[in-house]
Amino acid sequence: MTTANTTFAIDPLIKKKVLVRAKKDQLSISAIIRIFLNDYAEGKLRIGAQPVFTENGFTSEQEAVILRRLNESEKEKNLSPEFSNMKEAISYLESKTE
Repeated sequence: MTTANTTFAIDPLIKKKVLVRAKKDQLSISAIIRIFLNDYAEGKLRIGAQPVFTENGFTSEQEAVILRRLNESEKEKNLSPEFSNMKEAISYLESKTE
């Protein structure tokens, strides 16, 4: 495979962030660009707004809600009542969405 040298401009702040992450992943910026372009060319990468997931597999908004609810439950706030069957539970949840 022959290669072609290409020059592009990158914001210094973005470059600094890339270098920090690339060092952790033991990659060069050139390698990252090659991987990125190859994945894009092969349709493995979609360009556009996509959610970023936390290490727990949630979006940051979802994780914030979960953590807030966990904190509330530890303080015994906003707890639902006990249910004796599924019908009661479903009825309770439906009443909260109206």
